[in-house]
Amino acid sequence: ADESHLLKNGKAARTKSVLKLIQNTKRVILLSGTPALSRPAELFYQIQAINPSLFSTFHEFGVRYCDGKESHFGWDYSGSSNMKELRLVLEEKLLIRREKKEVMSQLPSKVREMIILDPDLIQLNSKSLKQASKNMDNLNLKGMEKRGALLNYFQETAKAKVAAVGQYILDMLENGEKFIVFAHHQLMLDELQTVCESAKHDYIRIDGSTGSEKRQTLVDKFQNQEKCKCALLSITAASTGITLTQSSLVIFGELYWNPGILIQAEDRAYRIGQKNSVTVQYLCARGTADDQIWPLVNDKLNVLSKAGLTKEDLREAGTLDKAAPNIKKVFEDLIEIDENVEMSNSDEAKPKSVVSPSKTKHADTKNQPKIDELLRGVDLSEFMDNSPPNKKYKA
Repeated sequence: ADESHLLKNGKAARTKSVLKLIQNTKRVILLSGTPALSRPAELFYQIQAINPSLFSTFHEFGVRYCDGKESHFGWDYSGSSNMKELRLVLEEKLLIRREKKEVMSQLPSKVREMIILDPDLIQLNSKSLKQASKNMDNLNLKGMEKRGALLNYFQETAKAKVAAVGQYILDMLENGEKFIVFAHHQLMLDELQTVCESAKHDYIRIDGSTGSEKRQTLVDKFQNQEKCKCALLSITAASTGITLTQSSLVIFGELYWNPGILIQAEDRAYRIGQKNSVTVQYLCARGTADDQIWPLVNDKLNVLSKAGLTKEDLREAGTLDKAAPNIKKVFEDLIEIDENVEMSNSDEAKPKSVVSPSKTKHADTKNQPKIDELLRGVDLSEFMDNSPPNKKYKA
C-alpha cells in the first residue's frame, strides 16, 4: 500500500476499506516518505495494519504516545509523549527507514532559505488584518468560532502579502530561471497568474479544480518546454503525485500549518531525476499569521524527529518569533480539520478498535503494552544520552 500516511483517520472510508482488505492478506508492506505528517496519532492505523495486536485500542496508544488528556469535550490526543520509546518500538518492530542519501547517492543537496518580504509592500495597516489579529487574542472564542477567526487571519495575511509576493515572483520571471511556486489561497494563485500573463511568460497552474489527465499534461509541458518558466501550484492539491525536476528552485508564497505537506511539496523538485542542488525559499511577512505558523511547523517537525520519523529541520532557513500559546493551539486544531476533510458523511461510528473519548472517564492503563518485553534484547546505545563510546545498553 503506497502513500500509507493517508490511513491516518480511522473514520475515513478509505482507511476502513484498506484495513478490511489487509485483514484478508498474508503479508502487508506499507510505503510512505512521511508516515506521520504532523503528530504521532497519525501512526496508529498504520500500526494496526501491520501488527494489530501491538496496541488493542487507539485510546491505549493515545494515552501513552499522544499525551492523551481528558477535557470537558472528551479526550485530546493531539500531543506527544514518550517519543524515544515510540521510536524504539517503531524501529525494532515495524519500521524500515531509508533516507534519500542512502538510496540515491547521486541526488544533490537541498538548501532552505527564509525570505523576509519587503515591509513597504505588506499591507500591515489594513483594517481587516488588524481586526483579524485582534480577534485571535479574544480568549472568549470557542470551538468553530476560534477556528473561523484563525482561518480569517490566515486569509487576511494572504491579502496583505499578495503584492509583495507578486513583485518577488515578477523578479524571478525576469531572471529567466524555471521555478515552482506554491500558494494556498485562490486569491494568491490568481494574482500570481496575472503576474505571469502580464509579463507575457508561459506558465502552468495546478489547483483543486485541475483534473488528473490535465495535471499530467501540464506537468509534461513544464518538464519538456523550455519557454514554460513557472509552475503555479496549490499547496494542498499539488504537494504529491507529480514530478517537476526541471526546476531546482521551489518558492512558497504562503506558509501552511502541516509540516508534512510542506516537505512533500518541496520534494516535487527534490527527487530522482534532479541534477542540480535544490533551493527552497519561504516568503514570510512579519506582523502577520506567518509569525505564528512558522514556529508551529518547526515544533511539529521536532516532535516527529524525536520519534525517528524525519530529520527535516526548517529552522535552518531562519526563525521568527515564537507563537503565542493560545494561537498555537488553534493552529494545531486546524490540522484536525485537514484530517476530517476526507471523512464520509456516513462515517459516524468509530471503528471497533477505538475507545470513544466522550465515554472514557479515565486513562485505562491495565492493557498498556509491556514495552520492556517488546524491546528485550534491543541495543539502546543509540538512544541513550551521554552514553560512553562503544558501550552497549540492553533493555
